[in-house]
Amino acid sequence: VGYDRTVFQTKMDWSQANEKAGTAYIANSHSTDTYQRMSLTANFAMDAQTRFVVIQPVIYNSQKERGSSEIVLKGLGDGQVRLQRQLLNQSPTLMHNYKQSLLVEAGVEVPFGSFDRRDLEGNRVNENLQTGSDSWDLLWGVSYTLRNMTWGLNQRVTYQWNTQNTYAYKRGNQTYSQTSLLYFNEIKRLQYSLAPLFWFEQSQADELSGATRANRGGQSLGTGLQVQVNYGNWVFNTSARQPLIQNFHIEERASISG
Repeated sequence: VGYDRTVFQTKMDWSQANEKAGTAYIANSHSTDTYQRMSLTANFAMDAQTRFVVIQPVIYNSQKERGSSEIVLKGLGDGQVRLQRQLLNQSPTLMHNYKQSLLVEAGVEVPFGSFDRRDLEGNRVNENLQTGSDSWDLLWGVSYTLRNMTWGLNQRVTYQWNTQNTYAYKRGNQTYSQTSLLYFNEIKRLQYSLAPLFWFEQSQADELSGATRANRGGQSLGTGLQVQVNYGNWVFNTSARQPLIQNFHIEERASISG
């Protein structure tokens, strides 16, 4: 059983208007978006190499625009069901003093969260802030870890294939890569690890009724920190991520900075 908390914050600058788009933006206007996720994770071992993982997040998203009130959306997020298989689990030997492991996984994201939260005027809030997707999506991933005593290195790559929901909205398929430097330590029965990390995400453009949505999808590069604590069968994990560079597919209308 595990608990995970992730915080992601980004600043969107709308000060550069795209005249060709015919949309006017206020000069020097921007919004600060904060995405927080708290997840409860349950692991069920099927055998020594295979486990079944269930993840249910609770979402707290907010957007603060200059000169306007803050928008807050909270509630259950989309759940995930994953099947993980350990392909390699090599322990230290007399010939070498390191440990390496290779894990692959596949799963599905279940639409438990809401996609139709609206503001006081009855307009649907920005799709990025919604707590759910209202779509059934497929997940694949691979994770490789190399560890030598208290230090290690992890490389993780995931791919998410998204489907169109009942509102004719389709999020772009996403590829995510994360490289983490690991430090492990132990205090009696308490084990913990610190992991400064760099991540890269590439997403296709979102679509509404088959038409590309402006300023959705693109490439992101950022950094972060992850802390994990293990005590018996319990795992507590918290992480924070911050984008350093982000480019939209249609970047004449807006830009994002960390």
